[in-house]
Amino acid sequence: MMNVFRRHVSKCPKFGTRSKDCSSRPKCPIHYEGVDGEGRRIKPRALIDPVSGKGLRDWNRAVEIIRELELPRPTEKLARISIPIHEAATAYLASKARRSPDTQRKIRLITGRLARFAETKQKYRISEVDLPTLVEFRNTWQGKQTTQRRDQEVLRSFFGFA
Repeated sequence: MMNVFRRHVSKCPKFGTRSKDCSSRPKCPIHYEGVDGEGRRIKPRALIDPVSGKGLRDWNRAVEIIRELELPRPTEKLARISIPIHEAATAYLASKARRSPDTQRKIRLITGRLARFAETKQKYRISEVDLPTLVEFRNTWQGKQTTQRRDQEVLRSFFGFA
C-alpha cells in the first residue's frame, strides 16, 4: 500500500510537515512511499509524472499514478539454471581465490561435506537442496558453536553465490 503526501517547501506555512492539503500557491510537490504492486519497499521520493517527466502538484493525477503503481504485475518466471553442487562449490572457491589459504581450506571443507551429504540424499544439483535437507545437514555438525556459526555463514554465502 502506498502513502501519498505533500512535502511542504520553505515558503509554505506548513513547512516541515507532511499532509494532503496545501494552502500555498503553487501547491507543494507530492511525494510517496510504501510497498508497490511487486512487493518492493519504496522509500519516500517525489512523484514524477510519467508523461511530462516533471514533479506532480495535482492531487487527482497523483492518485491515478499511485493506483497504477499499486496494481500487482505478473512476474516473469526466470528459467532456473541448476548446476551440480560440486561445480558450484568449485566456482565459489575460485571466487574466493584472494582469501587466505586457511579460509579457502575451511570453504573447501564445508562445501565438500555438503556435497557428500547431498549425494547420500540423492540430491545432486543446487536446486534440489531444500530447507529440510539443510536442517538435516546442520544437525550433523559436531564442532564448537563458533565453528558452526562460521560454517553456517559460509553456506549462506555459498547459496547466495549459487
